[in-house]
Amino acid sequence: MTEASIQQHYYTRGREGLFQGGEGFDTVAKSTGLEASFIRKTLHPYCLYIAPQELIRRGETDPSKYPEALTVFPAETGELVIGRAVFSGSDFTGQREAVFIHQYIVPRSLRDDFLQQPSSFLHITSFRDRYDENEGKELPELEKLPHRDAPTPDERDALLARLGVGEPIFKALLAAIFTALSSKKKVYIALDAEIGESARLAADLLDVLYVGLPLEIRRQFGFTTYNNEPQAKKGIDLMFVEKTSLRPGDRVMGKDLVFDFPNGRFPAPEPGSHSSFLDLAWAWRNEPDKLEDFYDFAREALAGMGKADSVSLSAYQELATAYRTSFGDLEPYRRDKGELVASLVRYLKAGGPESKPRVNEILLALLRQEQGEATPAPLPQGALSAFMAYYDLAPDDHREEVAAAIVDFLERAASAPSSRDLKGKDEPSAMAEAGEALRKHADLQRLVYERTGRDVRYSALQEVLLADRMNRVKSVKELQEEIVFWATHSFDSLGLPYFIEQFRDKLRRTLQKSGDQAVAGESLFHFCSQLYKAHSSRRGFGSFCDALEIETARVVLDAITLQTATYAELMQGNYLWAEERLLTGVGLTEEQLDKLRLLSGVYEAMVNLGPSAALRPDKPQNADSRDSYSGKLLPPVGTNREGMESPAASSPQPTDGTPRFPWERYGNKELAQIQELVRRFLKARVHPAQYGPLLFAFTDYKVSTGGEDKPISFFDLLTFVGRETEGTDGLDDFLLWSSTEPAFRDAGGRMLRPAYRNALRKYFTEVDRRGLKDRKRYRELTDESLPKEFRKVIASIREESGNPALRFLKRHSRSLTLCVLVLALGTAAYLLIGQSGKGEKPASSPSPVLSPSPTSTDSSSPSPDASGSPSGSPGATATPASPSPSGSTSPQTESASPSPSPASP
Repeated sequence: MTEASIQQHYYTRGREGLFQGGEGFDTVAKSTGLEASFIRKTLHPYCLYIAPQELIRRGETDPSKYPEALTVFPAETGELVIGRAVFSGSDFTGQREAVFIHQYIVPRSLRDDFLQQPSSFLHITSFRDRYDENEGKELPELEKLPHRDAPTPDERDALLARLGVGEPIFKALLAAIFTALSSKKKVYIALDAEIGESARLAADLLDVLYVGLPLEIRRQFGFTTYNNEPQAKKGIDLMFVEKTSLRPGDRVMGKDLVFDFPNGRFPAPEPGSHSSFLDLAWAWRNEPDKLEDFYDFAREALAGMGKADSVSLSAYQELATAYRTSFGDLEPYRRDKGELVASLVRYLKAGGPESKPRVNEILLALLRQEQGEATPAPLPQGALSAFMAYYDLAPDDHREEVAAAIVDFLERAASAPSSRDLKGKDEPSAMAEAGEALRKHADLQRLVYERTGRDVRYSALQEVLLADRMNRVKSVKELQEEIVFWATHSFDSLGLPYFIEQFRDKLRRTLQKSGDQAVAGESLFHFCSQLYKAHSSRRGFGSFCDALEIETARVVLDAITLQTATYAELMQGNYLWAEERLLTGVGLTEEQLDKLRLLSGVYEAMVNLGPSAALRPDKPQNADSRDSYSGKLLPPVGTNREGMESPAASSPQPTDGTPRFPWERYGNKELAQIQELVRRFLKARVHPAQYGPLLFAFTDYKVSTGGEDKPISFFDLLTFVGRETEGTDGLDDFLLWSSTEPAFRDAGGRMLRPAYRNALRKYFTEVDRRGLKDRKRYRELTDESLPKEFRKVIASIREESGNPALRFLKRHSRSLTLCVLVLALGTAAYLLIGQSGKGEKPASSPSPVLSPSPTSTDSSSPSPDASGSPSGSPGATATPASPSPSGSTSPQTESASPSPSPASP
């Protein structure tokens, strides 16, 4: 099809058509630019005319009495089809009636020119009524179509009055056209007029209605001025029908929109039918130039939007309201500020302020209008949110102005009282909704909080903003995120008393609701420490961190009960015990302070004490002892933010660097409680790393014998270790470890403390009687690598727990052996003398009998030490001397048994 020319098409009953050889209804002539496929697919479906029943019934033969059917619709390929169907009387045979359809096809290049002047297709004067076969089958292409002028304003108003179309019906008709284009509904109209003139009146009415249709609507709108009855046809949105064809309750029409003027039946007002746009269309129905300026504004605003917006009555309603505000008519805007500002922002997003300057100017004008109100009231939530969104789109030279206005709007929202719903429940405050909206705009949010944080005038607003944000915090993690937010957006605010109080209150309630206060508190404690390191130079931030840490301590301490405290709770609260001195005198209750002191002591004993550190002498260990186990110590806590030393740093330590327990800081009752807690926590937890705390737990600090020598309840210690390690090698590991530890030796480091030797003997005599009878165990405890003196003690204890007869034989084996030897020699001599006496005379004097000297002793027997005891087994007692054969007594002393071989029983 030729894009620069208007094509023509004839359709009627002739002797021969272009697409069929015989007579019948067919295309009889066309312009050369029309393609056959376009004619068949697009034009033929609309080549139809059914005469009115009213004229058929009375046998009317005059063609002028029949209505003309003007049909205009957009082709799928973009052309505008303008066709007219008329009753043409008899056909070429003179015996059959025929109709004649004359169609103009306007190319896309000329389409909008026609649509912008509705009279150019509504009042064409060049339509043909009949076809003369002598003219041929080729029709000329045209450059324009002659038409009569549009009705004058007076004629237009007279027409509306003639048809009974007042303002409500006029608006309803326009609204119905919008609805038809945005849905599958059709519009059917029956005019209260004679059938012959109804089509002409329909064209005149459309001429008036077209003024109220934007160009995009006109491009998609299709109509016909006459059809015998309602008929859904593709591309035809509005159809004028014979007045007798609109029957009430007709299911064929379904939910279609019916305007039955003869019977006064009209559709209910469509949503938006009382819109600003329809008001403009009615007010300027006779002033198309004014409406055209609005349409230019609407085209700018709708550029880049979807097709649905271009045919949406609500979109034109919004734009008409905005357009009217530019002329000072603010009444429609005040009825719904939020909807209008939000819609303008939505249009501005599609293209930006550079391509839509008129939209941007209206938004700025509305913003300034709100700021200039004599009695400012809180801005509706929708409008405030929309202005916040506008900040993201505003040109750079206007962003500061927009931000300042939004701060003012927020201050109004903060002062608005809360309301209640019908059930008496508090509805969300304006500030709560404003805060939620502000979260969606990061740049604006930062600017607003910086501005309010710097200006004291906005302190009330800042408090409301904080309260609103705090209401949303539900966990410690969210509280940390909130701290980061304020540190990023308005750091100085964190030093304000109100902020400190709000965060402290939220922290308390959040920790109390958490499943594990100690763990949650530790997270916050470390978080504050890290944040403080990063911002220690900022004024007031130290007070903020201190307040949170103190509140954390309060909550955690309240959650712990000493009677039921567990090892896990002790470890989880280490961050508090390490800061015990810093937290003293900062507002904790006496009960909280008592818990803090006790648990801090328990923690220091459990974690910061190395093995035997509490009792280790300043002198070096015995040279032959093995290296003792060294527990892993936590690094020093250091100093707090005010420069005070932490407990770990301030506790006095021995000169050799070994950690010790600061028992001097506690009274007797406190020490007893601490030791009891340590013993409880060590249950089922005895291993080398805890040997140091074990000694601490069984050390009597109430008695001071000078230096580091404090009594240890060795027997209770061994009983505890044996009970808690039953079924394992735990006790043996502890004994092996104790064999070299200075805490179990005297000041010289060579001998086991007498109290420890006695405790070992008592334990294996009263508690674990069969403990040393296990050969494997005995071999381990008397291994050659162990100190000699320790091995002797173990051997002695094992010997004392054996069979009394065997123990006697073993203890006096040398003396008994000597006696047996002497007896054997005497017997042998006696026998020899007896034998010789039988053969010889006896000597004049008998031979003397050998006997041990009453004062002689085995040269290998040990000599008694200074205390009168043998140097062997400590604590051994002397036994009565055995009578000699001569009746004299030989003094016997308990000698230290030599170390038995591993195989000895």
